[in-house]
Amino acid sequence: METLNDIKSQRLNEIEKLTREFKITPLYECLIQMIKSGELEKEPKPLEENIHKMLMAIKKRRNDTTIEKVTKSLGIHYKDANVNNILWNVGRKGINKKDIQELSTNNWIRCKRNIILMGPTGVGKTRIADSLVNCAIREKFKVFYRRGVMLATELGQLEGSSEILAFINHIKKFDLIYIDDFASGVINSDIEAMLGEIADDIVDKHCASMLITTQHTPESWITNYFHSPAVGESFVDRVFAPAIKFDLTGPSLRVKKVIDDKTTNSQNNGMEENGTKDGTEDSTKNEGSHFYQGSSTILVPSAGDNLSSQTAEVTGSAENGTKIVNGTVPLSTNDGTVPKVPLTEGEKNESR
Repeated sequence: METLNDIKSQRLNEIEKLTREFKITPLYECLIQMIKSGELEKEPKPLEENIHKMLMAIKKRRNDTTIEKVTKSLGIHYKDANVNNILWNVGRKGINKKDIQELSTNNWIRCKRNIILMGPTGVGKTRIADSLVNCAIREKFKVFYRRGVMLATELGQLEGSSEILAFINHIKKFDLIYIDDFASGVINSDIEAMLGEIADDIVDKHCASMLITTQHTPESWITNYFHSPAVGESFVDRVFAPAIKFDLTGPSLRVKKVIDDKTTNSQNNGMEENGTKDGTEDSTKNEGSHFYQGSSTILVPSAGDNLSSQTAEVTGSAENGTKIVNGTVPLSTNDGTVPKVPLTEGEKNESR
């Protein structure tokens, strides 16, 4: 005679088979977790609440799978980059947890603002940028990504106005244009003209946001990267001037990791000498010997937080009368519109 446990086991086996057949295995996994934790017996809940929880488990798994596929196809360097595991106690200056907390809300993308991360190689620009890109992907923003050199190569291969127009129309479909390691090398007049078109047709007209990492100053963009200083100045005026900028400084994290790995290996090799009498490691002797201990946790604001409280560094006064306090202008006004950034002297003369 079958016992109650046998009947439950058979039912669970059947549920597992059905969830596999209908490709909703997260439902079965959630059910098993609820059974093992005693949630169904100790804290009985309405049937619809339990069903909702299991359906949400399916939704989460599918979202995570989609995000993983998008990130993989995008080809960013740090696919697992996350704002919650950015290293902070590494001597880096120029950006802090509060900055990341605000940027991780993606409000700067909604407001069509640009972000530029400047700094020497190894300071962590790409990992921070990739973390912000993953935040954007999680909210289903469309991201276009290229390394600076690859973008220049791709633009250089376009032939004729029809291909150029098709490329510009293609990237107009994206919410965020991410260029990593911009302004490395030198470009010719044809490529710089296309970059000028991108700046004019997309960025200047608020069609999309740009996220740029670079080792070079805007002055270097004009004098060393662009073929024509005039085109370089126009690009900087449209892309760099109104952007939210972070000038990062600090030691190379790559060098630190090499030193850290060597330190770890030497400690492992000398564990017996540094251990206790019974051969176990004395943890107090190695305390503080690693550069990376643990990970920081950043509390991301909820979606209901007031967008207008977030600010970006600009100077002057906004054209639409938006009040500027302490040299900052809100990312959006109280009525939800995007404040216009101050016009440059050149733009004022052109408008006349």
